[in-house]
Amino acid sequence: MADEPIAGSPGNEAVRAPYRLVVWGTGGMGRVAISTVAMRRDFEIIGARVYSADKDGIDVGVLAGLAPVGVWATADPNAALDVDADCVLHLARDFGRYDSVDELVAILRAGRNVITVHPFQFDHAMDAMSCPPDTMSRIAAACQEGASTFHSTGIHPEMVAARLVGTLTGLSTNITSIKFSENWDVRDRDAKTLSVMGYGRDPAELEAASAGIAKFTDNYCLQSLYGLSRLLGVEPARIESEHEYAPAPVDLSFRDMQIAVGSVARITRRSLGFRDHHNGEPFIVAEVNWMVGRDEMVPAGMPSEHHYFAVVEGTPSLSLGLGIKASMARGQRLMDRTDPSSDPGYWATIATVLQAVPRVCDAAPGILGPVVPDLHWVPDFRELSAAPPLNCVAAPL
Repeated sequence: MADEPIAGSPGNEAVRAPYRLVVWGTGGMGRVAISTVAMRRDFEIIGARVYSADKDGIDVGVLAGLAPVGVWATADPNAALDVDADCVLHLARDFGRYDSVDELVAILRAGRNVITVHPFQFDHAMDAMSCPPDTMSRIAAACQEGASTFHSTGIHPEMVAARLVGTLTGLSTNITSIKFSENWDVRDRDAKTLSVMGYGRDPAELEAASAGIAKFTDNYCLQSLYGLSRLLGVEPARIESEHEYAPAPVDLSFRDMQIAVGSVARITRRSLGFRDHHNGEPFIVAEVNWMVGRDEMVPAGMPSEHHYFAVVEGTPSLSLGLGIKASMARGQRLMDRTDPSSDPGYWATIATVLQAVPRVCDAAPGILGPVVPDLHWVPDFRELSAAPPLNCVAAPL
């Protein structure tokens, strides 16, 4: 059915039937995917994989807070794979720690195309990350076995670092440094999650346990750093990591979370890429700032209204800010004021996923690399024709 043409709008050629999608994971991101698809004609949810017994057998529309749509979720992964989908949207909670590799391999082997929001964009970055060294070769083999395509996308990494900041660099003829930051207010997360992450605790306590606190952001930072450096043709000679547990300057209170003055209200992690093995300032800095209370906790010098902010030092120097809200005109922060999980960042992320569906469905089996700008700065434009390919497409087996 998916390949049969249907009539398009007046004046347009016939278009294919809606893309048939399975949502793999119906947490915050999965619910947004279901809600977004419900508003469109070009996609159709035909199945969903859930991870808890209380969601098993529930209509996917109900799971997303909508009216029933006649499609029921299943906690059985084999049953979810039996659904004849054009693409699986892999939105299961993973925190960027590569806990879902076995699951991804199984889906691809079953012949289903996969788009994930987890950080697999640039395979040359994987060596520096906390994932098994055979990760991408396993995924590539699964694609060949199942004649399927694997793709990773999202806001950070890819959209901001490679696509937006990459394009921005094209306005400079010389660049000495680049810094880009994700600045997200997590005040609407539940108190239990925030406490586990370290908010409201003594900064010294988190320093003592820093190896386990918020490290899931590191792989996203590293993917962004490596992706942009490869795009620009500036391979880092060395990589360093930094963190900061910023205390609240005043008592803060949001929903059911209270943070006392002096306790942690912002967790910052950054990856720094240097062009020199021993000396010099970093050439690229990728940073994540997750805070409770934007007005009070945005880092100094950072515009408070920007969820993403980039500064390019060069000739000339440039800056780029990206704000994401439910409505700029109304100043509305959440998509649903009654639902603290309705973060507009989820909707923006799902937009990148849905935009990738036609590209993935039309691609040959294998690992499909990210979308990157054609025009950008490089140290020497004569070397562009000899630059290594950006797409992380595995070599033939």
